[in-house]
This record gives sequence, C-alpha cells and structure tokens, in this order.
Amino acid sequence: DDLSNALSREIINRVNEVGVDVNRCLEHPHTANVLQFVCGLGPRKATHLLKMLKQHDHLLESRTKLVTLCRMGPKVFMNCAGFIKIDTTRVAEKTDAYVEVLDGSRVHPETYEWARKMAVDALEVDDSADPTTALEEILQAPDRLKDLDLDAFAEELKRQGFGEKKATLYDISAELNHRYKDQRRPFIPLSDQELFALLTKESKNSLMEEKRVCGVVTGVQFKKIPEDQRAAYISGQEHMQRIQESEYWECSFCRMPITSNKLYEHLQIK
Repeated sequence: DDLSNALSREIINRVNEVGVDVNRCLEHPHTANVLQFVCGLGPRKATHLLKMLKQHDHLLESRTKLVTLCRMGPKVFMNCAGFIKIDTTRVAEKTDAYVEVLDGSRVHPETYEWARKMAVDALEVDDSADPTTALEEILQAPDRLKDLDLDAFAEELKRQGFGEKKATLYDISAELNHRYKDQRRPFIPLSDQELFALLTKESKNSLMEEKRVCGVVTGVQFKKIPEDQRAAYISGQEHMQRIQESEYWECSFCRMPITSNKLYEHLQIK
C-alpha cells in the first residue's frame, strides 16, 4: 500500500545516504539486511554478493573486486559502487594488497581520476607527482581544496566532452573534506495533520468545512432509555412530539422519527 511504499523509499534513501560497509555485513550478519536497499542491488543480488564473498576469505578489499571477484555486471556496478563503502584502514591491516583510499568515500569509481587531479592541483605540485600520495595528503588537510577553481575545472571537462560536471566536482570536494559524513536530518515525528494527509491523500484544499462528501452508512445506533426511566417514559406522551405537516412523531429521547402506528411499539421496545 501507499504507506509501505513510502517507508520503502525512505529506507532506500537513508541507506544510500550513509552507505553500507559490506565487510561489516560479513562480520555481523544481523546487519546484512540493509544491503538489499543499496541502489542497483535488491534482495537477490545482495544475497548473491554476500555468498560470493563468504567463499573468498570473507573480505572485500576494493570496489574493483565487485566485478573481478563477485562477477557483478557493468550496469549493476555503476549503480551501486558509490554506495558500497570499504573501511580502508581496517582492510589495510588485513591484506598486503593495494587499498584504494577513495573506496572509503562516496566518490564513484568513474570519477576517481578527477578526485586525484583535484588533489594534485590543490597541493600545487607537478602533474608528474604521485596522485595517490597527493590524495592522502589532501585527506589529512582538506582545507587545501578551498582554493581550487572548480568552475574552471568543470568547463575544461565540458570542453573535453564529459558534459556538465560542475555539481559532481563540488560533491567530490565535499566528500574529500569529510568522507561519508552522515547527512541525515534529525528525526521529527509526523504531526496528526501530516499523517492524515499521507493515509487519506486529503488536504485542507480537498477536504474543508461544509464540503459535501460521499459516504456509506454501515449502521445506526439510537440512544437507549435507562431502565430506571423507562416506566415514566412509556406513560408520558409528552416525550413524543408531532412533526409538523407529517405523519411522523419524534422521540424526544433518541430523536428517531416514528409513524403513528408504530408509536406504542416504539415506546415498549425502548
């Protein structure tokens, strides 16, 4: 239903905002269920990914291994790679293989070269300098990125045929300043009005005072006379008022309209 779909969308958005550490999912299986909400995966692909990693040392050393080891297709990889994060510090302690520091960030693998270029330019070193070393220095002192002219860099990329990448470059800069910063807003409970709007799709404009609405009467319940007042009620005709210019009487107690031939029957039943 609508509420379930809205909840699913929120889970997907929040999971991809903070990313999923696959190695942590392997170490702590109770956290593995969040992997299915990563963009591009889903329950089946997430289960297959964990199964492949369990067969190979229970360790994902780099995002590249999503393709080479887990046999992930190019489209799935492009969709999910930026949201699968790797704790590069912990992985470096467990393996002698090269660990890409950008695998621990939201920077997508297809833009790693741009991130390295930004690091080299921010340090104002020659292009022949080791970009990996420059990147590690920038991660230690990200304030150096403030002097970069990202607009000019975006224009150069556009001239080279990469399209409009200005927003991407600013996202990379923000990520290098604080890798996988939690950008979630504090939880604010829904007000009664917001919850009503979500459940009914109605608002102040669609549902207002004195507006006619369609409805279905499923039952009618009339007010009953208490036992200690019933005898006095039956003997007193003043409790029944004639409705003008009609054959109906109105019961002053329950306000139910009654025809003349049903009057005494109503008094007895009540």
